[in-house]
Amino acid sequence: MVLPLGVCLLWALAASQEICSSPGDLPAPTLILDKGSARHEDTIILLCFVPMDTSVTRVIFCKNGKEIAMLPSDRNRFIYIYESAQPASPESAGEYSCRYQHKDDKNQEKNS
Repeated sequence: MVLPLGVCLLWALAASQEICSSPGDLPAPTLILDKGSARHEDTIILLCFVPMDTSVTRVIFCKNGKEIAMLPSDRNRFIYIYESAQPASPESAGEYSCRYQHKDDKNQEKNS
């Protein structure tokens, strides 16, 4: 059965939003806001620290439960950086988080 492209895109969007709204089984990463970036008109910079003993598939940054960025894994990296395209403003306020995904030996995807 072949699904229309629109249905596939909706499924992918729903899957990416799910990681932002519900915690997974893996230990949570640590998210830090670069304090220098919190001033009005500055670029917002978020740092996501993933556990060193975890093999990461990808890192997802979220705002208010919705994905704002996805970064592919880098085996040598445990700190992932998100830099907003827009300068800080009142609209930037919200609840930010980062999550990561990991595929186990059975190719099962797990979320933090």
